[in-house]
Amino acid sequence: MTSSTLSTEAISSLPELLQRVVELYTGTQFVLFRGQRCQDWGLTPKIARTNFRVRYIGPTPEIEEKIFGEFNRLAVPHMGPRMISSPWDQLALAQHHGLPTRLLDWSTNPMVGLWFAVEQPPEREQDAAVWAYEASESDFVKAEPTPFMIHRTVIFRPHHHDARIVAQSGWFTAHKYQSESERFSSLERISAQRPSLRKFVIPKQYFPSLRDDLARCGITRASLFPDLAGLCAHLTWHFSLLADEQSYDASSSL
Repeated sequence: MTSSTLSTEAISSLPELLQRVVELYTGTQFVLFRGQRCQDWGLTPKIARTNFRVRYIGPTPEIEEKIFGEFNRLAVPHMGPRMISSPWDQLALAQHHGLPTRLLDWSTNPMVGLWFAVEQPPEREQDAAVWAYEASESDFVKAEPTPFMIHRTVIFRPHHHDARIVAQSGWFTAHKYQSESERFSSLERISAQRPSLRKFVIPKQYFPSLRDDLARCGITRASLFPDLAGLCAHLTWHFSLLADEQSYDASSSL
């Protein structure tokens, strides 16, 4: 993609999305995918969307490092046999378990991205989105020793220290903090990366059928969150109806 205009297209079925993925891979080695429940949400990391308590005053990166330091101090009993020395992989682990960081989750599996987009009923009756990012080797993390010293937004491919990262084929973008504007960069607003992005809009009326199609392909909360909580959440969905499924009659049992 060479245009600076963001490419946007509506997708109503799983085969339609997969066909677009095949087209994307023509001449491109890496494509990353991210699903979001609202199509209007930007590609901004969670740390930039967090409201901090008043007593934590200071630039966001300083608060971020304090949170990260506390995570490393307190997470030890939960680490088991894992020995993770890289700050990059430590931050990836924290991100995958809900800590607000400068990392943004992506997957190399488009169906994973789609699942995160449609897993729940529409947010305020909005359509969802699956973003595709045609990654380049030049955008990967090189010699930066920690995520807190990057000079631009980069792509990080984590080691497989955690079952969730493995199950979700997880990669990340690590976002640079713009000291001039005092905010983290949003990927779709970065001129160098914008041409590499494509946005697939998922109309809300197709969420129920897409959930069924993904489940038939083995993409469920049980497979993406391989623990008892993930299994129980999947079984709850399997045997009950979400709010937008009340009038939806699946064609076959899953």
